Amino acid sequence: MKKKRVNWEVGLYRYNLSDKQATYPRVQLRGTVTLKELAAIMEKRTGIYKAENTYAILSIMEKIIEDCLIEGFAVSGHLGTLTPTVTGLWGYDRIQPSVREQNKAVIRYAMSPRLKEHLADPLFKTIPRRETGPTCSHVENIYAVNDGRQEWHTRDVLIIKGSHLLMNGDDPTRGLYFINAETNKTAAHITPDAMLQNTRSVIMATVPALPPGNYRLRVISQCTTSSRPLHTPQSGETKQAWQIKNMN
Repeated sequence: MKKKRVNWEVGLYRYNLSDKQATYPRVQLRGTVTLKELAAIMEKRTGIYKAENTYAILSIMEKIIEDCLIEGFAVSGHLGTLTPTVTGLWGYDRIQPSVREQNKAVIRYAMSPRLKEHLADPLFKTIPRRETGPTCSHVENIYAVNDGRQEWHTRDVLIIKGSHLLMNGDDPTRGLYFINAETNKTAAHITPDAMLQNTRSVIMATVPALPPGNYRLRVISQCTTSSRPLHTPQSGETKQAWQIKNMN
């Protein structure tokens, strides 16, 4: 039987918690497998166990494991052991909330010998970091859709959908930019306070008065997956360009 071996793609990131220049790796996950997907894999591999029946059993087993952990039992299997644990040092004045908060109930995981053996000789492949800045995955002109036309006009309303579009932070470069596709120069800058709507996934803004031509859109933001904005803004740009006619 062929020995299983870890073969993971990893991204390299700068470690900012030290004065020394250092890099740490992060596994680029291929995805997350749900219980329903595990049940479907079981049916495909065995051809015996129906996915809906397996999913029902897995769901019940998951609840049983949860109950055992809450009741103070460790749960062990071929993948490892889950063990109830108390964090922090013990304070005897339990009436005080601040003392009780020093101790948290958590679950620790320890790998099994079998899983340790599978992970003993890993092969890591470094890949370029995935883009973390704003993306513009879909752009819609409300008025153009209603008129059935392709070009944009002054005062048309655009809906830009994507990710990391929220204009939190205070960097003055934040906003929506119209970039001349021929010269690659900025033709207009829509500041956050001039946007009609702004969330993490949507920007709504009005097309400004511009010379006729073809324009791409660029978004500069400090938005991340957390509520804390980036110190240095990042940008994302559409590959497609749109024709703008300066019409009233």
